[in-house]
Amino acid sequence: MDIFQGVEKTNLSIDYHIEQLISIFGFEIIYDPSDGYIILQTPSGEYEIEASGIEDLRNSTCSFIKYKLQEIIEKSRKIGK
Repeated sequence: MDIFQGVEKTNLSIDYHIEQLISIFGFEIIYDPSDGYIILQTPSGEYEIEASGIEDLRNSTCSFIKYKLQEIIEKSRKIGK
């Protein structure tokens, strides 16, 4: 059963929420449009990162959340629809 059938995702919304989650851990992503750099600011320093790293984080996070939601549903009792 695909519990996500018909659910559209928007990367802008997902990116916003990932950035919020990152900030909870004390990190910040800084985009420098003039140079095209992406900086990951951490408590221990700043790191120039690639956009593909953020894309991988987005995809991994979405996959993990979907997996955990499916796991929760499979252990639960359906009560409606």
